Parts: sequence; C-alpha cells; structure tokens
Amino acid sequence: MKKMVEEKVGQLIKVILEKTKAREVAWKKTSNKRQFLTVFPKYVVSVEGPDYSPTFRLHNEKGETIDEITIPSLSSAAQEELKELLLVARRQASGGEEAVDELLRTLSEKK
Repeated sequence: MKKMVEEKVGQLIKVILEKTKAREVAWKKTSNKRQFLTVFPKYVVSVEGPDYSPTFRLHNEKGETIDEITIPSLSSAAQEELKELLLVARRQASGGEEAVDELLRTLSEKK
C-alpha cells in the first residue's frame, strides 16, 4: 500500500514539474528561505530543503500536512524530478526566470 501511494506522489511530482515548466503552476516564497509553495483550490503543495535532498509536502485547507515524501522513499526518476522541482520552484518564486528572460531579450536586441 505504501509503495502505491509513493508511486502516485511520484506521478504528482512529475505533473507539477511539467506544469511549472510550462508556467501553469506558480510558486511563492515563504518565511522559510528554503521552502516554496503553490496553492490549489483545496490543497497546498510545498517543496523545501537542500538541493540534494528536498521534501515534498501536501497540505489541506487548514494548512495541516497530510502527506510528506522525502528522497529515499521515491524511485530514482522521481528523486531527480523532485530535485528539479525544487530548483524550478525556487527560480520562479525568486524571479530568476523573469531575470533570465529579460536579459535574453536585452541581449538579443543588441545585435
């Protein structure tokens, strides 16, 4: 049973990563500089931690953690996706994506 839940969470991480890369999911900073969250109608997802070992949490409407997944409990593919999700969420929440886009536009105009 636990393995099935972890596989489903691995699928969820993959979909959220894809949607984040497509800019369909927006991430926000929190008071914890290593944690980022995104809000859905009934749930909140957060990722946090050091780049090499992030944690994925699912919270209910009250902010209570209802599931928590760490690197060791995921398949190797899901581990890499969770690490990438943390990096992409951080970049998006901190404005890194916009900065790169603006610099690319600026540099391409100076041909």
